[in-house]
Parts: sequence; structure tokens; C-alpha cells
Amino acid sequence: MEDNQNDRVSWRKEEKTINDYIDRIRENFFEENEKGWNKLPKLVGRFILTKQQKFSEYRDDLDKLQKIKYGYINKAELKEKIQQINKIRSAVEKDSSEIHEETRKADLQEKIEENKKKKEELEAELGGKRQILQKTEETIKIQFDSLKKLEKKGEEKEKNEARKKTEGLNTALNKIQNEISSLENQIKKFTAEEKELTEQLKKPVKEPPKRESVLSVLRGGGKKPSQPEQENELPVPQLRPLPSVGDLYIHNERDYLAISNWEDYDDGKSEAERLRAKLCAKGENNG
Repeated sequence: MEDNQNDRVSWRKEEKTINDYIDRIRENFFEENEKGWNKLPKLVGRFILTKQQKFSEYRDDLDKLQKIKYGYINKAELKEKIQQINKIRSAVEKDSSEIHEETRKADLQEKIEENKKKKEELEAELGGKRQILQKTEETIKIQFDSLKKLEKKGEEKEKNEARKKTEGLNTALNKIQNEISSLENQIKKFTAEEKELTEQLKKPVKEPPKRESVLSVLRGGGKKPSQPEQENELPVPQLRPLPSVGDLYIHNERDYLAISNWEDYDDGKSEAERLRAKLCAKGENNG
């Protein structure tokens, strides 16, 4: 026969593990996401509002789950509540991944738009430079024809002035050509960057490295996790539920709820039904 004194000690440990697990969900997902919400791109504003509402619901549910005395509920309800915690963790993890992906896309979209704007400005500047180049080339041609005539029958002073003017125009021409070349190179660079950003936008990002398992953090590592732990799920405690009245015993692989006072009979009967135990008086089947 075993009484429930050891169970109470074990349940205190299990309830601490459950509450720590819930705290880790808050720390790993809620706090991390909420810190950056104000800095997110405007493009994901409506998307984030939806997630904020869901996160608020998750938090309320976790607050309720953290108030439960898990040692005092039956096995079926215990399993249901642990599954609910794991379901919330999985949902929060999924929403966090979606936030990460939508933010990534929005950041890329902003960079693409910024890239396009800069490229359009450069293209407009390039168009202006090409017009100046065309006019300069036309002026040089006229000046060159004029210089040829002066070379045949002009005074030396006029020739020198014409040469200097021609040299000045050629210098200006070289400068404009260099500026045009620089602008064309910049436009090519922005075009290549835009193409790369667009490709990144089309391809979903590889899943980021998973955070350290919540359970591995709680247990401090070292122990090889079981299958549920490998999946980062909180396992259902394999302990007998605790009674709110009387003492719980095991005899011949059956649970007995032993009460000492007749006044506890009604409460004991309800507890025995809840715990699926047989109600008995203390000393009857428990030594």
C-alpha cells in the first residue's frame, strides 16, 4: 500500500515544470515578437493586428492554464489540459514563423520599391546627361568645322582662341561621357539587385534554426529526451491525481480513497467518482 504523501511532493515538482514551460512559451515567442512589432514594415500592419489579437487570446488561455492545480484533476482532464498547452505552443510557434516570413517579405518589398525609386532617379539623370552629350557633340562638330576654316585663312589669335574653345568642349565631352558611364553602371547594379531581391521574394526562406527546446532548457540538458520531448512537447505527468479530501491508496492495483470522518462522506463520494477510486474508511483496505 502506498499513501499520497510522496505524490504531493512529486506533483509540486510537476506543476513547477508545467508553469515553467508556460513561462518559456511567453518568453520565447510572445516577448520576442511583441518587442519588434512597432518596428515592423507598414506593409504587414493589418497582418500584425490579426496576430496581436490571436496572441492576446493565447496569453489569456495560458493565464487560465497556469492557475490550475494539476494534481487535483482527473487523468482525462489532465491529459486534455496538457494537450491544450502543447497546442497553444505549436500555434504560437506557427504564428511566429508566419510573422517572421511576412516581415521578411515586407522588408524585401520595401527594398525593391526603394531600389526602383533610386533607379528611376538615375535613369532620369542619365536621360538629361545624354541630351547634354548630344548638344555638346553638335557644338564640337560646328567648332571643329570653324577651326578647319580658320586653319586655312585665319589670324593666329583667332586660331588659338578656337583651339582653346575646342579643347574645352572636348574636356566637357569626356566629363559627360564619364558621368554617363558611371550612371549606366549604377543602373546596372540596381537592376541586378532588384532581380536578386525579387528572386528572394519568390522563394520562401529556409526555416530558421530552431530555438533550444523548451524542455531542454527546463531540464538543463544532459538527459537524452524521450520522443515527446524530441518534439518539444510537454509530456503528461504519469502520477495519480490528488484527492481534495481523504487519502488515496493503492491496494492490489486498485485505487482507494480513505476518509476518516463521516462528515467527509459526501465529498469523499464525489472525489472517489472523480478519481475513479473506491471509497472506504481509513483502515479498511489501507492498513
